[in-house]
Amino acid sequence: MTTILGIDPGTNITGFGIIKIDSGTIKYLHHCVIKTGLKNKYTTKLAMINEATNNIIDEYTPSHVAIESVFFSVNAGTAIKLGQARGAAVCALSLIHISEPTRLRRISYAVFCLKK
Repeated sequence: MTTILGIDPGTNITGFGIIKIDSGTIKYLHHCVIKTGLKNKYTTKLAMINEATNNIIDEYTPSHVAIESVFFSVNAGTAIKLGQARGAAVCALSLIHISEPTRLRRISYAVFCLKK
């Protein structure tokens, strides 16, 4: 049995999804969105993302994580902030296998894990 946590990081909204793969069957477990608030300090937002990631890991104990990589952005400041939000989530993932699929590869990754 494999439990996969998918994370779509963002500074204002971070999405999480959990699926379980067991005996060739993919089962949806949970999804949620963390809204950090437009007016919160940036450090507060990063702390909220990290705490939410830790809470989800504690509750679902995933064995694998798929987290979106920072994509090319015309605005360097936006790319840096997205990287920091991603880093806040990654800090909670120290003992879990991490994969970095792009948006288009997420479903393929789940199917790949299914075939293992």
